[in-house]
Amino acid sequence: VSTTAPGSIEDIEVVDDLAFGACSFGGLVVFDLSDQDHPQILGTALTPEAFEIAVHADVVYVLDRELGACIIDVADPTEPEVLGTIAATIDASAVHVAGGRLYIGVKADALRVYDLADPHAPSLLGEVQVEGVVDSILARGDLAYFTHSYRPTVFESFHELRVADFSDLASPSVMTTNIIDHITQVRTAGDVLYLMNREELKAFDLQDPMAPSQIHSLPLPKYGEDFAVEGDLGYLTAAGSLMSLDLSDPTDPRILSTLTDANAGGVPSDIALGGGAVVVSYEGLWLVDAADPAELSYKSWVVGPGRSWDLVIEGDLAYTVGNGSGLVVMDISAPTQPSYVGSVYPFRGAYGICKRGDLVYLAQNGTSVAIIEVSDPANP
Repeated sequence: VSTTAPGSIEDIEVVDDLAFGACSFGGLVVFDLSDQDHPQILGTALTPEAFEIAVHADVVYVLDRELGACIIDVADPTEPEVLGTIAATIDASAVHVAGGRLYIGVKADALRVYDLADPHAPSLLGEVQVEGVVDSILARGDLAYFTHSYRPTVFESFHELRVADFSDLASPSVMTTNIIDHITQVRTAGDVLYLMNREELKAFDLQDPMAPSQIHSLPLPKYGEDFAVEGDLGYLTAAGSLMSLDLSDPTDPRILSTLTDANAGGVPSDIALGGGAVVVSYEGLWLVDAADPAELSYKSWVVGPGRSWDLVIEGDLAYTVGNGSGLVVMDISAPTQPSYVGSVYPFRGAYGICKRGDLVYLAQNGTSVAIIEVSDPANP
C-alpha cells in the first residue's frame, strides 16, 4: 500500500472538497480538501504518464501520453476506476469540459467535441481539422476558443488563437483571429477573454465573440505558467510565485500580492480555484489562503507526489526522501495502511537519508547535507 504517487502534478481541478490531479508517473490522484489545514491523498488510479484532466459529474477524463484520453469513474473517490479510453485519442494534447460537452484536441489532426449525456461513454458530435497542436481549449456556448501551436520552419514556433463554431455540428467551422503569440493559457470572465504568455497577460473584449479585440496588456515580472479567474479576481503562477490580481477593471488589471515558493515544495505550475482556497501544484499540492487577496499566505500542502529515493524506519515511523517531496514522515503502525504524519521541504532534490537521535540528515544533489530536527515528527 502506498500513500504517494510518483511524479509531478501537471494539471489539477477542484470540485467541492476534492482536488483531482494528473500525476506525470502516477495517473490520477484524488485529494481530500475537507480539512484545508490537513489535506490528504484520498485515492489513486494508475496510468503511465498523465498530464491533463477535465471533470464532469463522477467521471474524470485524463489525458495520458501513452494511452490517450482515459475515462475514470470517481463515484467512490477512495477507489477511482479506469473504465477505458476514448477511441483515436492516442495523440490527445488538450481536454476541456463545458455545457455537457467534452472537447479534446488531437495533435496534427482535429479538435473534437463529444456529447456527455452518458459521461462513461462520450459520443462524438463533430470535429474541425487542425494542423499542429491544440494547447488549450475554452468553450462558451457553441464556440470553442483554442490555442494552436505550429512550426512554419524548423527554427520558428508560433501559438495562435482560433475560434471553432460548433453551432452546426454537421458542418463546424474554424476562424483564425490573427492573434499570434506564445500563448500558455486562455480564460474568460464575462465578456473578457484573457490570454497569458510567458511575459504578459492580455485582455480582449468579446463583444464580437468571433473577433476579440485587445483592450489591455499587463507585463509580468516573471514567466507566466497558468492563470485562473473568479469574479473580479485573477490568480496566476509565474516562475516560482503565485500572484493575485484585481480584474475589476479589465482595461487596467493590477497585481495585488505575490507569494514566493520558499519551503513550499517546488515551483508552482498549475492552478485551480475551489473549496474556498487557491490550489496550486507542482511537486506537491499547495493550499493558499486568499481570504484577503492582497495578503496571500500558505495554508497547507501535501507532499505525496515525487519519487522516493531512500528510507529509514524507526519504531512505528518511516522517514522517506525524494526529489519531489523533501522529507516525509509516515506512521506505519498499521503496515497495510500507512498514514501521513509530517513533512518539510528544505531543498529540492534529496536522495539519501540517515537518522541519529532526533536529527535526520539529508544528502541533497551530492553537494550539501540538510540537518532536520524531528523530535516532533508532525512538525519537523
